[in-house]
Amino acid sequence: MILVYHAKEMTAFPAVEDVLESFDLGIDPAANDAYSHVASVELDDMEEVYARTNHLYGNWCDELIRDELGLVKGNGKHRSTSVGDVFVCQDGIYLVDRVGFTLARRFDISAVETLTGLKV
Repeated sequence: MILVYHAKEMTAFPAVEDVLESFDLGIDPAANDAYSHVASVELDDMEEVYARTNHLYGNWCDELIRDELGLVKGNGKHRSTSVGDVFVCQDGIYLVDRVGFTLARRFDISAVETLTGLKV
C-alpha cells in the first residue's frame, strides 16, 4: 500500500530537506501542517498510483471511480497528484519529482505502522 500526501501549498520544486522537515513529526496526517493525507492505494507501483490519483479516468475522488481504482480514501475535493507531493511506501518517503520520484528518507515500515496505526 502507498499513502499519498498532497502539499497544502503548491511549491514549484520543493527541496528534499523541506519535505523531510514536514515529516519530522512522523506521517500522522493530523500532525502535518504542510501535507494532507488524501489517499491510501492498495498497490506498490508508484507510477500506477500516480496515474490513479490524477484525473485521467475522471474525478479520482468520486466514489465509483475510487472503488474501481482501488483507492481507500478521497472525498471528491482533491486535485491531481503532482510535483511536490509525497508518497509514503514500505521502504521510505518519496517526493513526486519533475520526472519520476526522489527517495527522501528510507525507513523500516514496521516503525511507520506503529507510529501511525496505518497499514502500509
